[in-house]
Amino acid sequence: MSNTETTAPDEPSAPQSEKQSDADKRLEIVAAVLLGLATVAIAWGAYQANLWSGLQDKALTQSANLTTEAIGAYGEADALVSLDQTLFVEIVLLLNADDADDADDAALDSVDFLLTNMTAEGEQAVTEWFENDLDLPFTEEYYSEFYAVGDDLFAQSEAKFEEGSQNNTNGDKYVLVATILASVLFFAGISTVLTSSRTRTVLLAGGALLWLGSVIYIATLPVTSL
Repeated sequence: MSNTETTAPDEPSAPQSEKQSDADKRLEIVAAVLLGLATVAIAWGAYQANLWSGLQDKALTQSANLTTEAIGAYGEADALVSLDQTLFVEIVLLLNADDADDADDAALDSVDFLLTNMTAEGEQAVTEWFENDLDLPFTEEYYSEFYAVGDDLFAQSEAKFEEGSQNNTNGDKYVLVATILASVLFFAGISTVLTSSRTRTVLLAGGALLWLGSVIYIATLPVTSL
């Protein structure tokens, strides 16, 4: 009867175990550093996103206020133009009345009275119309003088709206970067619980590339401050 010998599985030698232990420690250090760098980058991205969001709200609020002011300016211009046109119609009726020739002085006095109640722009326009026998007193130049303020306010409102939209875009870009960096945290974190050195190395390398790409992209983004 032959004796059977039981052989124990090969165990790694002491130098090999120490070598694996050193490699694991290096990977843990890399994971810790990557976690720290990703956390800092995420914090910076979140900070910038919040600032840009605040600037967006501020710009849009200013845009809304300017639009309200522009509407008010347009309304005031409409009222003044309407007044001038109404008084101009009264002047035309006076000058074309059947008895105007018999009472020229009275008619002219009434015309002068109506003119003094018009705006300075309206009075000037009607006076030029009367003296130069123009077709109409109210030209584009006349209207532009009244509506220039509203046009300027509306242009400022549009500019502020565009500024708010750009601020929103900048904030969204920082949010996108923060989302990508969150995957770096995932890769670095999960690598600490795996036993395969090769898998851990691949995860950390991928996380490092994502972090590097994100940081390069952040460097191209506009920066704001309080």
